[in-house]
Amino acid sequence: MRRIPPDARVILMSGYSEHAVAAQFAGQQPLGFLQKPFRLAELQEMLRPALDATPSCSRPE
Repeated sequence: MRRIPPDARVILMSGYSEHAVAAQFAGQQPLGFLQKPFRLAELQEMLRPALDATPSCSRPE
């Protein structure tokens, strides 16, 4: 996460608590956090706004 562009949309997921994980990424602004284990519906709920907010990419020909 530290090496990707700062405007990249990131959702963190971990078996650890959100508080424990957030401390490792101080200063970063992930879109959300999923604690494992999670249900598919929870992942979909977290991904949909992130995907809808992502501008469409145009590929060079």
